[in-house]
Amino acid sequence: MQPSCASLTRVGFAALVCLLAAACGSGAGSAPPASTIRASTPPVPVTSGQASQASAARTVWLCSAGQADDPCTSSLRATVVPAHGATTVQDAQASAGSAFDCFYVYPTVSTEPSDNADLRVQSAEVNAAVAQAARFSQVCRVWAPMYRQVTLAALVKGVGTDPQSVAVAYDSLLSAWRDYLAHDNHGRPVIFIGH
Repeated sequence: MQPSCASLTRVGFAALVCLLAAACGSGAGSAPPASTIRASTPPVPVTSGQASQASAARTVWLCSAGQADDPCTSSLRATVVPAHGATTVQDAQASAGSAFDCFYVYPTVSTEPSDNADLRVQSAEVNAAVAQAARFSQVCRVWAPMYRQVTLAALVKGVGTDPQSVAVAYDSLLSAWRDYLAHDNHGRPVIFIGH
């Protein structure tokens, strides 16, 4: 039996809420695990047996403040379509002086064949960031970690809510959140964005 879109949305929303609760419970000033290493290049893909070690070992940022080729600060050009149907093009710029950050968790987009995605930045994640998070960069610094999400292939196989696969995804995301708090937040207010 395949899970419905509504149940998958609840699982994703629950993971985001749990992430927030875990972060609040641990205190914003708490340090990440000692093994946290910031990575600017994608790591070697890992197997699901190595998931806990990989998610605790590094954060690969899809979007981050000051990152070159950041999809969340790419072209913010959009077509505006009002009710009367005449379209106009609107150009916008990323905010250089925002007082707060946005922490974006992209939806299930990975087309990898495994149950959990690796941490390589691929076109599916980039396209999701451009479509869903880039416009927020007009008002905040957008941070979006790559995480070991449950893949589309796992959903098709019916293991999208498998506790082990969900735990791998959650642990990966929680590790990135803790890394962000320890190294990049500097006490700034944060808004969570998720799909």
